[in-house]
Amino acid sequence: MSVYEIDIQDVNLTYGEQLVLSEINLFVSPGDFVCFIGPSGSGKSSLLRLIAGLSYPTSGRILVNDTVVKEPGPDRGVVFQEYSLFPWLSVEDNMLLALEQAFPGEAKETLRKTSGKYLTAVGLPGIERKMPGELSGGMRQRVAIARVFAINSPVMLMDEPFGALDAVTRAKLQDLVLDLWMNQGAGRKTVVFVTHDVDEALLLGTKVVVLGLNPGTIKAIIEVSLPRPRIRETMYHDAAFVDLRNYLIDLLNEDIVKQLK
Repeated sequence: MSVYEIDIQDVNLTYGEQLVLSEINLFVSPGDFVCFIGPSGSGKSSLLRLIAGLSYPTSGRILVNDTVVKEPGPDRGVVFQEYSLFPWLSVEDNMLLALEQAFPGEAKETLRKTSGKYLTAVGLPGIERKMPGELSGGMRQRVAIARVFAINSPVMLMDEPFGALDAVTRAKLQDLVLDLWMNQGAGRKTVVFVTHDVDEALLLGTKVVVLGLNPGTIKAIIEVSLPRPRIRETMYHDAAFVDLRNYLIDLLNEDIVKQLK
């Protein structure tokens, strides 16, 4: 599978008369794990939806692998905070629905094996017949992650996928996403990940893009050169991590102070 890049060119987005995103220019290199951070209202999720083809820029354009994004496509897998599972379908049927769309004509038994492989990879073997309502929030999110890896999209878009989870489950799923990303070949998938959490961005990302407010603009693009694997217990005491963390917090605080005035 080709490694995909994302090229965002002069993008503006308005809702009614409100300018939400202004002059967004960003190139995401093939295989990057790019984290968007910024205060609420800075347009992080809006920008992710534009890349996904779920909404459209007022002006400018977005290219994925040199093709202008005009609609959703199988080249871009999306994981939302809300799990996005159909409650009337079993776990396996949720998985198969996505796999059948991604691999039309593939034998159902092959797709079942793929489904089982990725459910096992996220630590959920043997739950195929369960309904989403029988699962905890963390388990449902694992299914959503298994699904997006199973369809094998070269681009993965993740909109605060762990935001509603407790700290322990959140840490486990962060490690899971990194493990799957690395095991499928770091650099083989391009990831855009929206978060409010500076520590999460530095744990996961190859780059951090900081968005500012009123309207949403790119304030900074920061390369994260911390070595991998990134172990929380040691990373938090690393001077380079502390410096990056403090710099990002200062950038975010500038907008928070403006909001309070």
